[in-house]
Amino acid sequence: MKKIINLNIPYSLEYVIKKLNKKIRKIKCFSSGIINETYLVTFFDQSEIVVRIYNKERKVKEVAREIAIMEQLRKKGISIPEIYTIDNKKYLYFKDKNKKNRIAVCMEFIDGTELQPSDHNIISSCAITQSKMHSILTKKNVSLKERQRGILKIKKWMDKEVALAVNNKNIKKEIKNQILEIYKSILCDWRINQKSLLEIPFGIVHLDYDSSNILIKNGNISGIIDFDDITDSPLLIDLGFSLWWWLFFNFEKSNLRVGKEYVRSYSKNRKLTETEKDMLSFIIRVRNMILLCLLFINNSPKIQNKKIKKALILDTILINNNLI
Repeated sequence: MKKIINLNIPYSLEYVIKKLNKKIRKIKCFSSGIINETYLVTFFDQSEIVVRIYNKERKVKEVAREIAIMEQLRKKGISIPEIYTIDNKKYLYFKDKNKKNRIAVCMEFIDGTELQPSDHNIISSCAITQSKMHSILTKKNVSLKERQRGILKIKKWMDKEVALAVNNKNIKKEIKNQILEIYKSILCDWRINQKSLLEIPFGIVHLDYDSSNILIKNGNISGIIDFDDITDSPLLIDLGFSLWWWLFFNFEKSNLRVGKEYVRSYSKNRKLTETEKDMLSFIIRVRNMILLCLLFINNSPKIQNKKIKKALILDTILINNNLI
């Protein structure tokens, strides 16, 4: 699933272990976890279970909604981990050693390796699966207020990351100016596309459908995980966000071929409207700006100038090329 390391039973897991009421053989921690604690628990009968303990900020209604969406997708044939019932509940609510409320969920362990940018043989399957999820989770009769709220959430995220990045004392002046120039260009396009963003298909989206959240086994998708970021948004935003990952890690070699193949496969199940086609590159540029700032400046131990320059080049490519 993900690279794992041996670990003794942590305090936050003790409550859940007691509730499982089975003899534990081994506990491993998923080392790539950043926000939540995720453990693989192996019993003496060789059965396995994944325990996810959410960060302190997560609310019960948020976790309950995440579980409901996962189960809805699973019932429709999407490869989603089964959520197990413990004490007749889909989630456990307890207090940690600091008396803070925590929520834990127990789910099926799905074997597989993380999706890699070089896995071009799986592009079509990834795209079709995403389009199927979009079709299942499309919302109808969405109010204008709900649409505005979903779109504003993305813009506020971009604004926040850019503000943090350009105020970083270690960033080169040249790069800072380039980021600000592109940011102003995106804001201009945002104003132009604002009305259209309120009119395109809208629904519940994963928002992080790529890399380690897609598990591959024997050339097929074995599981889709980590629905922490689910939100209500135009479906195009989710598509554009996923496309960024493929383009960023492939564009030098493929010259957008990978992205175009993804869009073609996606459209086999859910055809994009003409408005969506016109805005796709713009949405990818938004994702590019967010992650340029977030991954390579704000959340990085040191500023990653090479990757920043690569993202700046990608922005130019997206302005001058069309994926449709």
